[in-house]
Order: sequence, then structure tokens, then C-alpha cells
Amino acid sequence: MKKFLLSAAMVSMACVANAQNSSNAKHDFVDLGLTSGTLWATCNIGAEKPEDGGQYFAWGETVGYGKDLSDERPFNWGDYKWIVEGKSTKLFATKYTCADDEVGGCWYKDGKYVGSTVDGKEYQSLVKLLPEDDAAIANWGDDWCMPTKEQFMELYSSANTTSEWVTENGVMGCKFTSKKNGNTLFLPAGGFRHFRNINVENNGCYWSCMLDKNNTHRAYALSVYDGGTSCSASDRCDGRFIRPVRAKK
Repeated sequence: MKKFLLSAAMVSMACVANAQNSSNAKHDFVDLGLTSGTLWATCNIGAEKPEDGGQYFAWGETVGYGKDLSDERPFNWGDYKWIVEGKSTKLFATKYTCADDEVGGCWYKDGKYVGSTVDGKEYQSLVKLLPEDDAAIANWGDDWCMPTKEQFMELYSSANTTSEWVTENGVMGCKFTSKKNGNTLFLPAGGFRHFRNINVENNGCYWSCMLDKNNTHRAYALSVYDGGTSCSASDRCDGRFIRPVRAKK
């Protein structure tokens, strides 16, 4: 498994700073009038239209894969980028780790949390993707980034939007309508990839950039489905969609 030397420092407001300093945006977005000023892209990464699912990404990886089950990439721990080479279980996930409930992983030594090492560099207590591991930045440029858990929660908060399960051009998904300006955002269903399977089940699954610090083999993802929305932690090796965000200039 090929590893990469990474050197950027973690900055909690990296997305906002990058978005404000760049003028190379090439993708459409919608302003829902949210308090945070977050602007949501109208399409997923790898999609050309709002109703297209686009590509599936494992969390913290910047290369995506489509729905073709013949893709070489199976979404499992053994093929995950941030795993100890030669290992195939969640306890050997690296780089994004902290003192969690899974004592015994490779980030512990003699029962004590020590962080993880990648290409000789120590990483400890990272709970948010660094810019070089953010698929939105890697694929769309630094105007964009993956949303945080809080941005997902702001999106589906009943104080900000209404949501309904609809069909757009033959594709099921969730439409959010702003209570402030009436603008809308559509997130298509398309499920997620686990191993080589596509588990659609009439839902859409979208990665955030945030780690679950209590179970660091998991990261937070938004699920939209007929009946509601939720944001919960999922295995980092699974394939999910990414809907980028940016900040108001």
C-alpha cells in the first residue's frame, strides 16, 4: 500500500480561510441564508447534475470511485489508505486517531495513547481532516471543502429549512428548502459502498470532515432517507458521496 508524506498543520478554520483566499471556483452553489454563511454546492463530487450521485469516497481519501462494481477498489479496511500496511481491521486505522474507546489499536502503546505515525511523522488527536486529505479541496480546489458535522446539522435544522423526500428527474432524494429565502438544495439517494456492494435502500450517505473521537475508526456522515435525516458515525473505509461547501466571500 502506498503511503504519502503529509506536512500541513491542522487549522480548525482552514476551509473558511481557503474559500476566502481563492477566486478559482468552477462549481455552482446555493445560498440558503444560513447563519454560518455556508454555501452548498449544487452537485456531488463526480456528478454533472444535482440528481447524479457522483463518486464514492472512503473518508480521508481524495480519489473517488463510481457505481461500476468492476471497479478495482473494494471498500474495506484492507484497502483503506489510512491503515497499517498488511493489516485489515479497524484497530489499525492511522493518522486520524485520539484516545478513544477502542484501546488496543496501533495508536496505543502499553495501554497508553500515543497517536499514530505515518511515514515517520507523528500525528496525535486529529479530529478533522487536514486540507491535503479533504476530497473537496483535492478535486475542486481550495474554494471548497467537505462539510463539518455542525454544517450538516445546520442544514437540516427545522429552524433553518424544511425537508421533503422527492423525485427529481427520476431520482429519489431529499430536498431542503430555506425558511429564509426559499432557495432549495437537492441531495440524491444512492446509498453507500461496502466492499463491492452498493447499499442503496432509498437513502443518500454523505461524508463530513469530522472524526468520531470516541471511536476513531469512524467518521460522521449525513444520511437522508424517506422519513428524515440524521448525522451519525460510520466506518471510515466505506464509500460515501461528498457534497462540498464554501464560505461567503
